[in-house]
Amino acid sequence: MAVETVIGLGMKWVPRLWSWYSSQAEEKKDLLNEVNAVLTQDPRELARLYVEPDLQLVNPANMEDDEPDEEDEIFRQPAYRWLDSFLIKPRRRDGRHVAFVLSDSGMGKSSLLAMLRLTSAQGRWPGINFKLLKLGETSLSDIQRYKHPVETVLLLDSLDEDPLAFGRIESRIIKLLKATTQFRQVIITCRTQFFPLRNYYERDGARIKISGFSCKTIYLSLFSEVQIDAYLKKVFSKSDDIDRAKALVLRMKSLRMRPMLLANIEDLLERQDQIEDWTSFGVHEALVDAWLDREERKSNNKVTAQDLRDACHIMATYLQEARRQTISSINLEVFFAQEDVPAAISSVAEFGGRSLLNKNSDGDYRFAHYSIQEFLVVDYMARHPEKTVQYSSKIRFSDELVAFLVNWTHQAPESWEANLTGANLGRAKLTAACLRSANFAHATLHAAELNRADLSGADLSRADLSRADLEAVDLSGANLSKADLEGAVLRTANLDGADLSDADLRNADIEGASFIGARLSGANLSGLDFSSNERISREQVTSAIIDEETKLPKKSQPSTFPSMVPDVSQLE
Repeated sequence: MAVETVIGLGMKWVPRLWSWYSSQAEEKKDLLNEVNAVLTQDPRELARLYVEPDLQLVNPANMEDDEPDEEDEIFRQPAYRWLDSFLIKPRRRDGRHVAFVLSDSGMGKSSLLAMLRLTSAQGRWPGINFKLLKLGETSLSDIQRYKHPVETVLLLDSLDEDPLAFGRIESRIIKLLKATTQFRQVIITCRTQFFPLRNYYERDGARIKISGFSCKTIYLSLFSEVQIDAYLKKVFSKSDDIDRAKALVLRMKSLRMRPMLLANIEDLLERQDQIEDWTSFGVHEALVDAWLDREERKSNNKVTAQDLRDACHIMATYLQEARRQTISSINLEVFFAQEDVPAAISSVAEFGGRSLLNKNSDGDYRFAHYSIQEFLVVDYMARHPEKTVQYSSKIRFSDELVAFLVNWTHQAPESWEANLTGANLGRAKLTAACLRSANFAHATLHAAELNRADLSGADLSRADLSRADLEAVDLSGANLSKADLEGAVLRTANLDGADLSDADLRNADIEGASFIGARLSGANLSGLDFSSNERISREQVTSAIIDEETKLPKKSQPSTFPSMVPDVSQLE
């Protein structure tokens, strides 16, 4: 019978870990390399500043802007308590030995796994091994090389950043589950939005069933006010500085509850008077600006902040296109030379301190957090919209990147026109985005959420908008010629003056939509109900494709139809 190991990860383990690691750092190089694969900061600094998070069964993203739901709050518990219950003994390997830790960007998923790995190295759990691995192209072969899996807890970080999971998340999960059936326990982190939405609840918590496996799911909680205060007291020694920081974080609303942004509180304090937009885009912009200015000062003005911004824009778009987060020093130098930014590359080796661009243990460069890379891609789009056509069809539009894009559209000048030709925005959340005159020609927007977005005058020709949510969207004057709108929700949408020639609108929901002056020549209107829309003219539908299920207002029913269209004399 397996021996149950008592596991303790209470608040006291954090200072003990800091003391232990600091005293033996030189002897722990292998451990350092393992942890550095998932972290972008010194593990000793993480241990010094770490505030233990909470976990909960309910997705905290469903809460209001900055007010936690009191009913959901009762499900929160310190991370160590939940991990105690999960790790205390081996479990059946039908998925019950696997837990997915989910959260939005910047919530501390990687830090949690890193702290577990560091704590395990203290010998706190005799007889149990821990292995930490950032998921990537070689993960399956790496996993097979681990010895004694029955005695090993496997920590797999960043499923959402795994190139082999992009566009095929479920098949990747199944392969990982099958490859890890011999391990004692497995913990996998992932952004919530990237994860399959098929969770269900049982007596002992939330689970996901997939390919015969039944795995636990748990969410990282947003920081509480108590945790925010605890972190600020670790960063600042003077009460005046703590008070200034507290006043600032209140302005951040729900963003203050993301540990990644709190970790850069000193930079935000430096730039707070310049932050007008307290969205995620505005806060990240302030962080990047503070960092670039600091690097310019460190170089004694040998390189400008703008030089570095240009270099980072190029690097971020390259990495996003390549589905990567790291690039070797040699490849970066060659790449920058090709892009004619030699001044910026000459200062890269000097980056340090509170830098947003770091080196990992292999000497490869990466941004301090994936969200910084995503922000820089959108920042490049914002500053150079005319250049986005070069990569819009190639880069990965992650959920956070799309969120940055939506943030930016709300503050963008009217002259800004996004060029997203051929972009893959399937299932993207573009709710209430302001994308007037944007170019989405040939773009994939299948099942995207575009409700209440401003797409007036946008070019959506040949775009895939099948099953997209376009409720209350402004598409007036938009070019939707040959667009696929099959099954799209167009309730109360404004399509006045839009070009829908040869578009496919079969099975679309058009209740309350306005088509005044819209061009419908060759449009497939099969099965649509226009019976209550008195503003559809005879001329508009004469050359459209309709069938016996199409319902038109009596005054709009044309006297003749294309020969392919059945008799509609009985239609209302």
